Amino acid sequence: MIFFLTTTLLLFAEPQIAKLFGRFADKKLLLDVPGAGTPDMKNCCHGGCDNCDFSRVFDEMNAGRPKWVACYAERELIDGRRHEAPWKQMFEGDVSELSAHDFVAGVKGLPFRPSMGPKLKVAADDPPDDDEFLLALYEMLLPPGAAALTAGDVATGLQRITGVEHGAMWKDFCNAFVVVK
Repeated sequence: MIFFLTTTLLLFAEPQIAKLFGRFADKKLLLDVPGAGTPDMKNCCHGGCDNCDFSRVFDEMNAGRPKWVACYAERELIDGRRHEAPWKQMFEGDVSELSAHDFVAGVKGLPFRPSMGPKLKVAADDPPDDDEFLLALYEMLLPPGAAALTAGDVATGLQRITGVEHGAMWKDFCNAFVVVK
């Protein structure tokens, strides 16, 4: 009989990840699914009717507190509903690219909102203070050969490290910083 022992190891302290999640997460998420934003989807009761194509498909998710990190910078559906990821605030004004230093400063400048997911409490005025963690995240999101990070790079990078297409919940987000041995 063979037994395999695996160990999961968080690369960074959970409080640092929770501080980041509270700055990146939002209460709303728009999904890019077939039929998103169409009148048929919008008028569907999503009650599981046998003859309805949209009975179990949603194009918008909402929660009482921030729950998802959007894996897109901004999304607009054909009916005009629009959502912008909270982390996109780092790219406001003339800013189209972020250096590592600018990324760290940008993350620290994002407002914190208590979110669903992390089991520990994080104070709103307690920014991520582990620059090494934020620099590692920058490197994880940065495409190979790129000199700076764009909003599109952040979106693509979040999809890649979380394995989620539209929006990452706490577990998916936290697992991006786990190593299994």
